[in-house]
Amino acid sequence: MEELVRQRINEVLSYYKANPTQLSKGDSALQVRLSRQLSQGAAISCKTISFILETYPNISAEWLLRGTGSMIVSEKTEYADKLSDETGGYSSIRELQDRIVALEAENNVLREMVGLQKNKQREGKSA
Repeated sequence: MEELVRQRINEVLSYYKANPTQLSKGDSALQVRLSRQLSQGAAISCKTISFILETYPNISAEWLLRGTGSMIVSEKTEYADKLSDETGGYSSIRELQDRIVALEAENNVLREMVGLQKNKQREGKSA
């Protein structure tokens, strides 16, 4: 499994046209650690995996660790889908705000209608 994770990390670096030296951004200790883990077979640490996922936030952790799904996660699409699922199909905050205003107006009309109906009932009882 570790070898598969190593291969996927190397695939990420290839995708971003990067290497351990570029990824370490001048941190020589990090560069040595990454090189050992990625090309010399040293055990890949959780710290390295976290670093990769923090450096490349569009990389799917599920894909990196388990090899399932797509390598790249589109945050916008995922967020919009989640928002749409949770809000009954509305895909933006503005749409939700507009819907709230419309529902509040409808609620006020219904309250007025109920109030008028109650007044008619009271008038009918007192007559």
